[in-house]
Amino acid sequence: TWPVNTHDAELWWIYLIERFDGRLYVGIATDVRRRFAQHCAGRGAKFLRGGAPLRLIGALRVGDHTVAVRAERRVKRWRCARKRLFFRTFGTSIGTLHDQLGSTVRPSLS
Repeated sequence: TWPVNTHDAELWWIYLIERFDGRLYVGIATDVRRRFAQHCAGRGAKFLRGGAPLRLIGALRVGDHTVAVRAERRVKRWRCARKRLFFRTFGTSIGTLHDQLGSTVRPSLS
């Protein structure tokens, strides 16, 4: 039920993870389920190591790698409240990921 890209290796997602202490991490991946599992296993971003339990807040399909990197850079500069609002508004929550896998959402990140 989490976003996974099995058809197009060029399709990237931006995702938001919350640590146990409420701090947020923004990342990009083509397979969010696999990447989240790596984070939970202590592999990947050092920021998330020791931050368990981790919670995947949401994910958003953004397009190719270039678009994903640009989106990640921009979103990482935002304050926590804006990140949460963005993913609540445009992102796919864990409960609805399965329903939205067929549609691409490309909101403006300005």
